[in-house]
Amino acid sequence: MTYKVQLTYRARQDAKESAAYLRERSPQAALKWMGGLKKLQDRLATFPSRFSKVPHTEVLRHDYRAALHYSHKVIFYIDDESNTVYIVRVYHSARKPLASAEEIEFE
Repeated sequence: MTYKVQLTYRARQDAKESAAYLRERSPQAALKWMGGLKKLQDRLATFPSRFSKVPHTEVLRHDYRAALHYSHKVIFYIDDESNTVYIVRVYHSARKPLASAEEIEFE
C-alpha cells in the first residue's frame, strides 16, 4: 500500500529553519539535506511502520514514530483510514527531546 505523505505547518517551518541554518554554512549541505528529506518522505510513503514508535506517547492522540534524517528526528504518525502519513515535527536530535503534547501535537 502506498501512503500520501503530508507535512504539517509546524513540520514545514521546522524544515525551513533547519535548511536556512545549514544554508548559512554551506548551500550544498542545505540542498543535500532537503533532498534527503524528500527521499525520506518517499520511504515513508511505502512502509512507514518500519520506523519505531516514540516512547511515552500513548497518552497522546496518535501513536507517533520517529525517523532519523542526518542529525534530525522526523516525528510522524500514520492515519490508516486516509492512507496518509503526517509529519508533525522535524527537529535537531541534539536538542532537548520533545516532551509535552504541545511540542508534538502542534497541529
